[in-house]
Amino acid sequence: MTTAFDEVPADGQVVVNQVVERLAALAAADLSGAPSFATLRRRVLEEQRRRDRRTRPGGHLNFDCCAFAMTNLDRPERVAFAIIDRRTQLVLGAALGNARKAGHGYGLAAADALRRIRTGSLKDVAWAERLEQTELVTGLDDGLQKIGVEAAWANLPVVQPAGKPGRYLRRAAGDRMGRMLFLSADRLARSADGDEQEVEDAGDDAARLQVEVEIHNAAILPDLERDSAPRPPAGLIATLEFFARDLDVQRSEQAEPA
Repeated sequence: MTTAFDEVPADGQVVVNQVVERLAALAAADLSGAPSFATLRRRVLEEQRRRDRRTRPGGHLNFDCCAFAMTNLDRPERVAFAIIDRRTQLVLGAALGNARKAGHGYGLAAADALRRIRTGSLKDVAWAERLEQTELVTGLDDGLQKIGVEAAWANLPVVQPAGKPGRYLRRAAGDRMGRMLFLSADRLARSADGDEQEVEDAGDDAARLQVEVEIHNAAILPDLERDSAPRPPAGLIATLEFFARDLDVQRSEQAEPA
């Protein structure tokens, strides 16, 4: 596999299928029984993820949401909102939510990311110098289409609306993240059924999600640089606070007396 990856152009752009085809040719020449295309592709993706982890996190964020199933959930399916570092595949923050109220779900995930960065498992990570780009999957919440304009007014890195739900979670972890099985995009609406209060009360399922995130990150952290005095990029913190701010506003409005 290393030989095939070493033939990647100097600009670092990896075309997965081309690497797989090269590996298949090498395997056919050296082995009597070559692995299947699917097996080779899975191994190429694993190697690509491992090599990506040589960089520092915090330079490129992906906001994603996806329906998932997992044993022992209180409901058959849930919707997870996640903030992922694109280069290292770290999940900075995650939360359960309703796909029709993605702003709230991303607010919870952003608050979770701030906790991890400040006092949690990411508190001594060495970070990139600056946040350069952010992409956001809107889910079923059309109101998030205006987020790019709001982010620009806040002088944040451009937030670009992205495509199909689950694309970035699958890029980071494959079809599963631990016990979580990611479901197809058309399951998002079905999994979004249930009111917001039901999601807020899902304490046990929320805890199960956090366990899977910690296990996922634990496999990545040993490959990353550590820093006893970490300095997350200002744009990263500002972006997370931007999303968590909407959550704080909603909470304050709910707390106001009638």
